[in-house]
Amino acid sequence: MSSPAPLLLHGTSFRCRYGLLTLTVQGGKIKSLDCTVGRNVRKSSSLSPDPDALSPLVDRILSYLEGKPFEDLPLEPEGTPFQKKVWEALRRIPRGQVASYAEVAHAIGLPSGARAVAQACGANPIIFLIPCHRVVASDGTLGGYGPGLRLKASVLGDEGVRIEKRGTLWTIAGMYNSARAASKHDSLAQRLGVSDAWDRRESEASRRDSRETPRAPRRV
Repeated sequence: MSSPAPLLLHGTSFRCRYGLLTLTVQGGKIKSLDCTVGRNVRKSSSLSPDPDALSPLVDRILSYLEGKPFEDLPLEPEGTPFQKKVWEALRRIPRGQVASYAEVAHAIGLPSGARAVAQACGANPIIFLIPCHRVVASDGTLGGYGPGLRLKASVLGDEGVRIEKRGTLWTIAGMYNSARAASKHDSLAQRLGVSDAWDRRESEASRRDSRETPRAPRRV
């Protein structure tokens, strides 16, 4: 009995207020959205351009980027279980708010995993819709972002976050101080909808997975 043919990847490029984006979809689900044109196209020999079929998704993405209420889009990013856990948490950070890498790590039950969270953010294949731009450094600076900190600052500003530029650094205005940093972890866990009370097996698996995650260029 022959195995079913693999689903084709469909892709299109389109302009938004931030530049040129590349979208890839497989089986009706978004696999990647990237502002680096062609990164995923070059990796796939089975990519089939089909802009007409993708236009409803493109319209919904553009509507979201213009600040309209979020519609739950069908996302299916490829990654490790740990990366997917981080990306799930990022999707619960509301528009107009930010969290630090350390806070996200604590919220998913890995208090010492800020670096692993940053790496998972850097591996995020679906820009904007999985909002890694809403994760910043603990001192209120923007951290990293593959497409550039200017874009990260612009997107956060459009979402209602007050950004200040001091010299060469962008910072979140008034968001971080010693009192606030003293402990937000429990409230953040509730805000992200992720429980610290993982069972031991899942917690240990996530720790092991985070150690095994290869380092990649930061695109946070």
